[in-house]
Amino acid sequence: MNNQMKSRKTDITPQTKIAALIEDYPQLEEILIKLAPEFKKLRNPLMRKTIAKLATLQQAAEISKLPVSTLVNELRKVAGQDQLLGKIHWKIDRTSDKPEWVSGGSIKMELDARSIIERGEHPIGEVTDHLKLLKENQLFVLITSFIPAPLIELAGEKSYKSWTTEESPEVVKTYFAKNNNTDKK
Repeated sequence: MNNQMKSRKTDITPQTKIAALIEDYPQLEEILIKLAPEFKKLRNPLMRKTIAKLATLQQAAEISKLPVSTLVNELRKVAGQDQLLGKIHWKIDRTSDKPEWVSGGSIKMELDARSIIERGEHPIGEVTDHLKLLKENQLFVLITSFIPAPLIELAGEKSYKSWTTEESPEVVKTYFAKNNNTDKK
């Protein structure tokens, strides 16, 4: 029976959701926090219910500025899984040049979510509400202290484009706009 239970556990990959990882391997929570200190907020029940269910290990690596292979392989090692050598790639575009759509757009709204996140809350509802109000050539700017990878991915799935710049270690600005090249759902 122990082998059956073990075989049902999550295979740890860059796409593994943090909630599934911690549910199947509770001992990995402290290792994840050690490798990616930004995730110490997972100890907050509200953050665990929101961010942990949305964020993948790939996004955790992006937020923590770690190679995804380092994070995933360390967690796999502790969980008793084989290493994933040469099989891990970044999904988020990390270009540094400001896109023309950001330079040519006008900022309609800005949300400094740092205090919201510090309170242990998640700004996802506010962000999606602001995105829905955007018209052509309008920008929404989200300010955080880290790259909001889960929100970037969620916005992309909803036909919004984004570009992120780190202005300082505590100020990360992510610009969002309607993606006019994508069919509406």
